[in-house]
Amino acid sequence: MKKLGLVGGTGPTSTLLYYKGITSIVHKKMGRLPNINIESLSAFDILDFSNEVNHNHLAEYLLSSFKILKAAGCEIGALTGLTPHIVLSKIRELSPVKIVSIIDTTMDYVDKIKVQKVGLIGTIPTMRGKFFREAFEEHGIQVITPENDDMYTIETIIEKELGNGIINEKSQKELLKIVEKMQDKHQIDSLVLGSTELPLLFKKTHPELTVIDAMQIHANVLAEMIMS
Repeated sequence: MKKLGLVGGTGPTSTLLYYKGITSIVHKKMGRLPNINIESLSAFDILDFSNEVNHNHLAEYLLSSFKILKAAGCEIGALTGLTPHIVLSKIRELSPVKIVSIIDTTMDYVDKIKVQKVGLIGTIPTMRGKFFREAFEEHGIQVITPENDDMYTIETIIEKELGNGIINEKSQKELLKIVEKMQDKHQIDSLVLGSTELPLLFKKTHPELTVIDAMQIHANVLAEMIMS
């Protein structure tokens, strides 16, 4: 099997979910456990760098991690957070390890299903940024994001609760109300969980809404690449 390097800690909870998910898939199919190295960073630093106008600090921070993973013998690399993908093009050019992007794996999945208008929820840099939106629009899919106040609500839930492994029923209800508002106002036909912590909270929605769990899709692809 190939050795996988994960840049984690962005946040810690999603890193654990990646590790558990990938090892479970590989063990189920091969009866063995994969060789995985994790370079854990600070989620707080990632968010601070992501909110800067100039993202050079973020790119340097992530690139140093991929160099460490390469030195550890990793053949495949991935980020366990979606927000850091805001500098994906910069770090891909210089990374010594092949980076498998959650954006690419999500779009490969979307190509296989019929969606036309997606709702995107995640951190504020993800919802307001162009890096994820443009990928969908290039596939002819319209992207709808929440209203400003709702964006800050989602950001707070991710940063203060989900990033620390806290599952709050009240927050779950708030999130579902935001999604229902997007359905009623914009008639979205699908919802992208654009933060790797959101699957912890988002357990249900209206049956007619297709939920796209970007993290699970990404983990599945990484597991398959390890075994290939």
